[in-house]
Amino acid sequence: HVRDMVTQLMEGQPFDVVTAVHGIDGLEAIRRQQPDVILLDLMMPYLDGFGVLEQLRRDPVFHHIPVIVLTAKTLTPGETTLLQNNAVQVMQKQGLAANDLLEELQKILVSGQQNG
Repeated sequence: HVRDMVTQLMEGQPFDVVTAVHGIDGLEAIRRQQPDVILLDLMMPYLDGFGVLEQLRRDPVFHHIPVIVLTAKTLTPGETTLLQNNAVQVMQKQGLAANDLLEELQKILVSGQQNG
């Protein structure tokens, strides 16, 4: 699971990591924690990543949170456009190097600290 990979990757990093099993659980965790960045898998039970992203972008409290989408899904042109307009980065799980993900997270977090 991506969740397990990300959790292992973050061990020893100066990040607090909160994970969720499905989209509804994820939205509840986001409302409780108000994270600095969200790693979002598109393929989740109950509420998929597209649904989570849609709800985040409609909510004025959470619409500013940067989202990195991780997916193994072959995206349609419409899905690609939707994600490009609503996520800061879309990364394919296949061949994803842990260092690339960590680098992207650090870049977003540093940018957020400078802007806020």
